[in-house]
Amino acid sequence: MAGAFAESGADLQLVGVRKEFPGFVAVHDLSLTIPAGSFFALLGPSGCGKTTTLRMVAGLEDTTAGRILIGGQDVTSTKAYRRPVNTVFQSYALFPHLNVLDNVTFGLKRRRIGDAESRARDALKLVELEHLADRKLPPAKQVYRDIEEDLLFVLDERGHSVHLTDRGVDYLAPNDHEA
Repeated sequence: MAGAFAESGADLQLVGVRKEFPGFVAVHDLSLTIPAGSFFALLGPSGCGKTTTLRMVAGLEDTTAGRILIGGQDVTSTKAYRRPVNTVFQSYALFPHLNVLDNVTFGLKRRRIGDAESRARDALKLVELEHLADRKLPPAKQVYRDIEEDLLFVLDERGHSVHLTDRGVDYLAPNDHEA
């Protein structure tokens, strides 16, 4: 299924997406298009629907209304494991005994994706973190600190997948990025 998304491009489109919980609306009729190859940040205060939006795109939360399209294909009803989406959660599970590259490579190897290390290096280069590939992760207290609340969608240039995170990349390089 992921190959079909790659062939048709991988723009991410949310069309009138809405999520209601008992007693409140978490996401109000959200429509947007994120072109393939783009970085996109969705910013807002706590409770405004950032993580709920991420969960709907990933297929971890059902929409109340609207459609989610990846590469022009409607994935609104597609199971999470069938979507070309990777997710990093707020309480992310990193392997502290592995370096940055090995953490990025882990999921690719687990899914038996060929040339996992090269693809992981390409991903680090895409987000300008290739210089941190061999770095060990900071202590858990540092990793789990509250950095900033944002939602980042990354569609790789080959249109293979959508990467979602509800944290910035500061946990990898707290002092190594330019403002």
